[in-house]
Amino acid sequence: LEKDNIELEKDIEKNKLEEECLEKEILRTKKNIETLKYNHGILKSKYDILNKDKNKISNDIEQISSDILKATTNIADLVNHKTKLDSKKENIQDKIDSLCDIMWEDYEVTYASASNDYDKLELSYDELKKEENNLKVKISNLGNVNVSSIEEYKNVKERYYLNIKQKEDILKADKDLKDIIASLVKEMEEQFKKQFYLINKNFKKVFSEIFGGGMAKLILSNEENVLTSGIDIIVQPPGKNLKNLTLLSGGERTLTAMSLLFAIFRMKPSPFCILDEIEASLDDANVTRYTKFLKRLSDDKQFILITHKTGTMEIADILYGVTMEEQGVSKVISVKLKDAKEYTNEKVL
Repeated sequence: LEKDNIELEKDIEKNKLEEECLEKEILRTKKNIETLKYNHGILKSKYDILNKDKNKISNDIEQISSDILKATTNIADLVNHKTKLDSKKENIQDKIDSLCDIMWEDYEVTYASASNDYDKLELSYDELKKEENNLKVKISNLGNVNVSSIEEYKNVKERYYLNIKQKEDILKADKDLKDIIASLVKEMEEQFKKQFYLINKNFKKVFSEIFGGGMAKLILSNEENVLTSGIDIIVQPPGKNLKNLTLLSGGERTLTAMSLLFAIFRMKPSPFCILDEIEASLDDANVTRYTKFLKRLSDDKQFILITHKTGTMEIADILYGVTMEEQGVSKVISVKLKDAKEYTNEKVL
């Protein structure tokens, strides 16, 4: 009982400590509550102010929307009125132009010259009308005239203006075509320079990977006109001097051509690629270089190889060949080298 009593006293002490902690926590909580109430009051006041501002802004927006609607309606009315006035103006101008054409066709007098001459005349309208009649009489006294000449003149005039318009259209089309060609040429030059830079960059890397070192680059023979410029291939195999492509041996030229081919392939990769005896002129050492590089590329691309080189066949996953077991009867066979190697190892074991 004494032992239990001691334990109980310890629990009582522990509970007292916890009680004190809880009382302190209660005091802190009450303070927090009072603070939150105070903040709530402040926020509520701000909310009421903002709500009033919001209502005022909403009213302003409605008023502005109403004003905009009225202004839009007024603008539409003004546009319609302007359109009608423009139409009337065009009709009046057409009439004026038609009268000027008639005046020119009948009397070969322009409106400007007629107006200028009219201001200088000291005769009244009646006197001018009388003079006009006198002139008409004199014209009639001239005798017969070529009646069809006026119609012929109109036809010639129409053809003339038609030809002028066609000439203007042709000149405009010629200018537009020249502008389009110039724009296309500029874009082609930019694309060529960009792609040429990428190919040159890839060419240097691929050449170094295949040859195990060295240096290679592509140079434009005429940088001022890249679209018609020739391209020089300058290479330096490991341990040799810098040379032009034409000065290399057959194997080196083949490997260099491969490097350029794979540089272009890296710039525009495709899911798979077919290579038809591109290593036919290589010796065994260069075939090894070629196959090592090709093996690295085959990690994420598929290659179909047509070859007679044993070194190239050794890196393949599957071999396809044509055999003739019977005379005149061809047969395609395939071998998975992985399975063949496992089978050979089992036989050896």
